[in-house]
Amino acid sequence: MHIENIYPQTPREGQRWEDHDSFVTRLGNLTLLGGRLNEQIKNSDFETKKQQACQATRLTLTERLLRYERWSPEVVLERQNELGRIAQEVWPAELLP
Repeated sequence: MHIENIYPQTPREGQRWEDHDSFVTRLGNLTLLGGRLNEQIKNSDFETKKQQACQATRLTLTERLLRYERWSPEVVLERQNELGRIAQEVWPAELLP
């Protein structure tokens, strides 16, 4: 498995977000992909990643990306909050030392 940046670390010309550095490594911008697939689509736009990776995966975390029509800083923050809520349910604070 590889960790894939949904919004790419090296976006194509004209597709770089204004706050690139603050979004590229956020949890909400990351997902898991098989190594070969990750190499094929690594700097592709979101639509390409949806078509080639999200539909082909068996991982719920990655498959859930299909529900988004576009990828933006607002979506990254929304997804990060969602992943945080899920993490709290799976690993409640009472389980921590």
